[in-house]
Amino acid sequence: MVYKKVIALLLVVAMLLTTIAAAEPTTFSQFSPIIVGGFLLGGWNDKSWLSEDEAFSLINDKELYKIYYDGHYTGSRAGVKVSRQWEHGAAYGSEVELLPDDAFEVSAESHNAEFVMISSNRNIGIRDVLKLSNENAIYAQIVDEYVASLGYPGLNLDIVDLYRVDIDGDGVFEVLISANNYHNTSDQEHIGSVLFMRRVNERDQIVEVVEIAEWFYPFDEFIEGNKYGPIDNRYNIVGFYDLNCDGKLEIIIEFITNRSNHFVVFELQGNELVEVLSNGNYFWD
Repeated sequence: MVYKKVIALLLVVAMLLTTIAAAEPTTFSQFSPIIVGGFLLGGWNDKSWLSEDEAFSLINDKELYKIYYDGHYTGSRAGVKVSRQWEHGAAYGSEVELLPDDAFEVSAESHNAEFVMISSNRNIGIRDVLKLSNENAIYAQIVDEYVASLGYPGLNLDIVDLYRVDIDGDGVFEVLISANNYHNTSDQEHIGSVLFMRRVNERDQIVEVVEIAEWFYPFDEFIEGNKYGPIDNRYNIVGFYDLNCDGKLEIIIEFITNRSNHFVVFELQGNELVEVLSNGNYFWD
């Protein structure tokens, strides 16, 4: 009698384990592609970041995507994956092209490059982000001092993006600053761009400065050697999103040059910003 009860108990346990195993999502169901500006940057599978190639092999040919713009959800729309390695003198990464949908409306001032898309079965984490005025006099001085520290005193760069956000919720605010002199080079010896992050406390006292990207070039030499004219390396802050739902916001940056534009996702790891995903197009003559 006891033997039969043990057998019955074992059968119940086996059934429970089978039910739990069936309920556990598969690697594919956990996977979400990450698309910015139409380019497939890679993905996340609840364990780690996936490269573009890995994500392309998992993505459905026709997928329904949630679309975000300027930190807000804007709707959903179907898209198809496209693999492009070379076309019309340019090298392209994998892309996702949205299918026509009259129900999906985009505001006139929005820009396709700033659309962030994920699989419809996932949600992006969003936190309040404060966009500061590009005319902020305090930060204009901060940019001047930062550029001087890089060896270019007197070079006047204009702020093009200025955001304040607590990326990881630790009470220390991150201020992302992008500046260049793309429209202000007539009386300057160099053309240049910078992208950096200041970490400050609630009293706006600096904790540290994190260099992300910079580019400088003698203006006269650049114009003489560049048939496309004064188009420099520029850094566009696309947005802040918690792409892997770990409670910390990732930063998406668009890198623009005269021959390419590509997108990079940075993750805050300790006190460093680490590149985790990227993709775009690259042009040659």
